[in-house]
Amino acid sequence: PRPIHSDSDVIAVAVHTIDLIGLDKKPMFEQALQKAVPGTPIFVNSISPDFPDYYLVPFRQGKNVTAVVMVGVKDGQGFYMSSTYTNVPVVEYPFVSKAKALAVAQPQLNMATPARLVWKPSKESMEPYYPVWEIRDGPQVFYVDHTGQVHTQLSEP
Repeated sequence: PRPIHSDSDVIAVAVHTIDLIGLDKKPMFEQALQKAVPGTPIFVNSISPDFPDYYLVPFRQGKNVTAVVMVGVKDGQGFYMSSTYTNVPVVEYPFVSKAKALAVAQPQLNMATPARLVWKPSKESMEPYYPVWEIRDGPQVFYVDHTGQVHTQLSEP
């Protein structure tokens, strides 16, 4: 674990882990990480009691996200959790931007409200790489998943 005070600390954990475990030398990750540059970490609030808050660090080759490293955070310390890669070009990550999530949910809202990325195992998001946007309007809560669908609750998996 390393102290986390800024995005650069999160990126340092991700890059250090890639080097430490030789992720960039593993056949499946080698191409995804070759010449890839870490992007801005994306903070996700865990709403699962058994899972920590975490950051998703996208690695890009040009405009495309080719790999993502998950960095957990507990008591101000960052630690490696997992990583994934893709062979399919991904330009937007998360797949639904905050602006799009608000626009999709807006017809159901009385006013524009802040949104945050959250995750817990659910039918709407089985993997922590696919967090959902949580939008609160007073007592009402809306969730926008990675496909842009709006839900009023997250179902048990």
